[in-house]
Order: sequence, then structure tokens, then C-alpha cells
Amino acid sequence: MNIILTILIQLIIINQAFTIFISKGTLWCGMGNNAKNCKELGEYKETDSCCRMHDLCPYKFTRKNREHNGFRWSWRKIYTLTHCECDLMFKQCLEEEPIKKGSAKIWHSFNKLGIKCYSFLPCDQNNDLWKSIDNRESGSCFNGLKVIVFHSVDDYTSYMKNQFTKEELIIEKNILNSSLDRFYIEKTMKLKYANCLNETYEFKSKIINNFNEYHKLDDNIIEIQARNKHISENLNEIYINELMESKSKTTVLLAKVKDALMKMFSILT
Repeated sequence: MNIILTILIQLIIINQAFTIFISKGTLWCGMGNNAKNCKELGEYKETDSCCRMHDLCPYKFTRKNREHNGFRWSWRKIYTLTHCECDLMFKQCLEEEPIKKGSAKIWHSFNKLGIKCYSFLPCDQNNDLWKSIDNRESGSCFNGLKVIVFHSVDDYTSYMKNQFTKEELIIEKNILNSSLDRFYIEKTMKLKYANCLNETYEFKSKIINNFNEYHKLDDNIIEIQARNKHISENLNEIYINELMESKSKTTVLLAKVKDALMKMFSILT
């Protein structure tokens, strides 16, 4: 009974947090989407295209497809668990300068909800990496790899920064290049998203290219990570400024209520 009540509360919170507060001007930035087809975008086209790209990422555990690659996503979890590289590309898209309309607010909500993501680590090497997973959830070995669930995309990038040498990042890129072939393309893609199947099948190369670009494997990794941190802080600052510039006590109050709801959701999940 307690589990059912918890799930109902989660559904209410995530529905309110997404639908009411961040979907204005978009069709894809929320729980599900309101697009008639995979090509349709809302008024805030550039921002909506970031959410659309994230929705099209096929490397995910959903309420219907919970088990794959030696890992099972708990039936109590009501949101989709997406590969961290897809979440990272989503974040980068929203962070692109000049900042797109509504993007700072959307990322603030996504981040506050405590949405987790997953990636792969090798089973039979890098024992120091496995000793450092702390309380992060992980799967069983599958073809020499394990799924590891990170608390957020920022947790993922921080882990990569603190635990991986440049040589290990190259190994991880090779893991991505092989392990993503084992995943599935969701059946729903063949229906509503039929016209975008080509984009779905291109996701693997997008992830590999972005991984190489993000970590700048040929450049100074410390400088690149410092730059990425600055961009993230800038997006958060923009959201706070937008909130203050509204000069509406109601808007500020609603934002605080929304943050409280999302905090509750992150605790429950």
C-alpha cells in the first residue's frame, strides 16, 4: 500500500513540475510530448529541439522496457532512465550561447527533479573505479560490462573527471562504440516517430563524436572541464536572473513551490 501511495505521489509531482511549469512554448519539454509527429516543434523552436533530441535517444530504460544488458530498472521508478551521454547532449544543447528562450528554466527543473542516468564500466578491470561507485546502483556483468546508474548527469561528468585518466577515457569511448550496438530501438519509434528513425539510428555516432569533443582527448582536459563548469554555472545564474526580473511575487512563489515539489520527487526516487 505504501509503495502504491509513493508512486501516486511521484506521478502527481512530476506531472505538475513538468506540465505546468516548463512546457510553455514547447511540445517536447515535459512528461511525454504533445507533438503530432516527430518533426513538429513548439513556439520556442530552438529550445524544443533540444528536448526533442533527448526524447529520440533510443538508449533508455522505460516503464515498458525495464531490463537489458544485465540491468533491471525498478518497476517503482516512474521516469525513463536514459544514457548519461544523451542527458549530457541535452544539457549542452540548452547551454549553447546565446541562451535560448526558456532553456535555463527547463534545465533548472530537469536538474532539480534529480533525474538519474546510466553508463557502462568494464567488469574485469579498473577495480579502483568499482571501489569508488559508493551508493550508486549497478547491474550484473553482461559481456564483460556492467551498467552503473549515476545520480545525475553532473554526477556522471564529475565521476569521469575525478576517476578517469585520458587513457581510460579513450577506453570508455571504445566501450560506448561497442556496447551501444547491443541496445534496442524502442518499438514506439516505428509508429509516431517513424519519420525520425534515421535520426534515432544516428545516435550512436552522435554520442561517440560528442564524447570525443566534450573531453577534448587531444587537448588539456583540466581546462576543458573548467570551461564546462563555467557554462553550467552561467545557465543557473540566468534562470535566477529571469526569475528576479519577472517582478512578480506570484511567479517567485510558484517557483519555490515547484522546487519543493521536485525536491520531494528526488527524495522519493
